[in-house]
Order: sequence, then structure tokens, then C-alpha cells
Amino acid sequence: MRPHHSTTDGAVRSAAVNGAAHAPVVRDALRSRTGTGPASAESRYACRQPDKNDGAAIWELVRKSGALDLNSAYSYLMMSEYFAETSRVAYRGRRLAGFVAGFTPPRKPDTLFVWQIGIDPREQGRGLGKHLLRNLLATPPCGHLRHLEATVTPSNRASARLFRGIAAHFNVPCRIEPVFAEHDFPGEGHEAERRFRIGPIPTVGRAGARA
Repeated sequence: MRPHHSTTDGAVRSAAVNGAAHAPVVRDALRSRTGTGPASAESRYACRQPDKNDGAAIWELVRKSGALDLNSAYSYLMMSEYFAETSRVAYRGRRLAGFVAGFTPPRKPDTLFVWQIGIDPREQGRGLGKHLLRNLLATPPCGHLRHLEATVTPSNRASARLFRGIAAHFNVPCRIEPVFAEHDFPGEGHEAERRFRIGPIPTVGRAGARA
């Protein structure tokens, strides 16, 4: 995945405490860090689960951004239809402002793999990517997930900042390891990809957001 992923290089933080007794603490922390002021992402964007009607808009956003690998239109229709519970779209009025597409790997049922995050260039720098990920992790279908993974190219500093922010938000480790070398890709011109793994993320206080 190109421009849409990242994390803290080798930084290891203590995991947040899990348990019912700590639910108010975790919930308050999430609320305070997300922000509730008039300029916050919550008040600016309407986030929801995608459906197949969002597929074309997602494809168009990726095409215009020029920052992400543009996959087939069918790929985005498929993600919106079959992986909707682990994906999210954000609208500003009637315009798609951003999306996150993810899935749970069969061999890692506690992990959300983030396939792509795309933000409309007009919305960049406003914290929408981080808001989309936090919003997704707070939905009931993702309430049990403990780790977040993505692959990131070395030059993708924006994604690196995004995932560092997510790891810092939950105060958990972020580990980086090689996964796809340049020669694994057909042709030339594709950078190597590193896997970023964040977690374990606390589950207490996260679930409950509307789908």
C-alpha cells in the first residue's frame, strides 16, 4: 500500500489496562482525545459504514488523489459490499471526504488490516484519517479487535505520522518489519513495503458507536 499507512519506528509503549473497572477511564480518555469542539472531526464529518453505492465515489477519490495505488473499480465495490463492517466512509455534506478500507485476516481474527486510507486533498491536515480509524475501531463489529496492521512504503511519511498518532492515542507499541521487497512486485518502480503492527489496543470503552 502506498501513501496511506505508517507507525512509530520501534517505539514501544506500555499497553493500556483492560477490564470493566477501567471502562469509564478509557471512555473518558477516548472522548477527550477525540475532541468535541466546533472544529472537531465529529462535528465536521458524517461517518458511517459504506455500501455498494459508495464504491464509485471511493474509486474516484483514489483516482484524483494521485497518492494511492489505484485499484479496479470492482475492488472498491467489493470492499464496500463485502467488507463494509471493517470499513468506513466520511462525508462532508454530499461529498466523500475520506474512507478507510480494511478487513480481518483469517489467520489473525483479532486484527484489523488497513488496506487503504484515502483523504480528499481538500480535507487533508484536519485529522480525518485518525478520526476514521478511531471511529471504525469503536464500532460493535470491531469492538473485539486488539491489533491494527498496515503495510507502508519508506517514503510514505504522512501515513507514518498517522499510525504513530494512533499508537500514541492508545499508548500501545508499534512494531515495524519487512513484508514485501521491491522484487516481489511485477515491473519496476514500486517501493518495498513494511508491515506496521499496533497493539494490543484496549477494547474497554471502544464499542458502541453507530454503524
